[in-house]
Amino acid sequence: MNRLVLLLSQEFNYDKIIVPDCGPFYSRSLGISSTKIETADWDPSVTWIVDNRMTEKELQIILQVISKKKQTKFLIRIVDPYWETAISTPQLRFAFKISSLHNVGFLSPYQPEEAASFLFETSLISKKFFVSPYPYNKDDELEFESSWKRRKRGCALAGRPDKSIYPYRSFLRRKKWTDLRIWGKVGMLCHPGYPDLGVGLTHNKVGGSFISWLASYESAYLCPSRCHLEFLKYRECAYAGCCPIGAMPRTMTGELSSLIVPLDWQGYQAKRDLWLGMSRAEIKKKAWAYREAMRKERDPQVLRTQLLERLAGWRI
Repeated sequence: MNRLVLLLSQEFNYDKIIVPDCGPFYSRSLGISSTKIETADWDPSVTWIVDNRMTEKELQIILQVISKKKQTKFLIRIVDPYWETAISTPQLRFAFKISSLHNVGFLSPYQPEEAASFLFETSLISKKFFVSPYPYNKDDELEFESSWKRRKRGCALAGRPDKSIYPYRSFLRRKKWTDLRIWGKVGMLCHPGYPDLGVGLTHNKVGGSFISWLASYESAYLCPSRCHLEFLKYRECAYAGCCPIGAMPRTMTGELSSLIVPLDWQGYQAKRDLWLGMSRAEIKKKAWAYREAMRKERDPQVLRTQLLERLAGWRI
């Protein structure tokens, strides 16, 4: 069975990212090797995954390799599917440009939506669009029992309030101020900014510090974007040992989705009252069950094996 190796950018500074969703952080979480372009040996028995932080110049180098190594499989990582950013995203433009090449496929932590759906449609016959959610690493979990007694009642709500992209999050932010029943029960944290894009940090609650902030609350508000994507917050909630409330993404099925306490605009009052009516013991039990389910369903070895099995069916 083929190995997986992630190709890293030589020009991008991975130390500047605020979430470990790419580069060496992603390869370590999935349990695969990584290398920079200059040290890659282009072994044809390897499926080469092109990280989503490549520069335009690096993508052109990779294109030359892809054109020469016609019996070697390459997967282009697709992370940002939105219409608004499709044209300005080098990785997505590159993916469209080479989508017809038989040895090029696509790998995304999200189901194909919006601009990415076109890549999926061009891949229907050869079945070379692969979805593999972000892995869950138990080593990143915070201790559960001793922290529980110190937690605040209510939920943690973090991120940009952009209504056009994050309608669920924006809805709860409005309710925080207009619904007397949840006054004082929603703790908010603004988006820290994008230092990797030259935008300085507005606060330092990123990475492990962000998970610690989540863990100061009993619950965490989880919501997908308008595309119903499974963001990293879904696993960060489990790392923090919080009870998940909010809305489920499309990639989440079965036990995991059933553990999310629903809270959105459809039947809002009934859902709100259900959440507020939960005892501290019920919330704690739900938080622990969610962590256990995340360990099982997003286990790196399970995800890696599933991906390799699907890749084996991709003929070039």
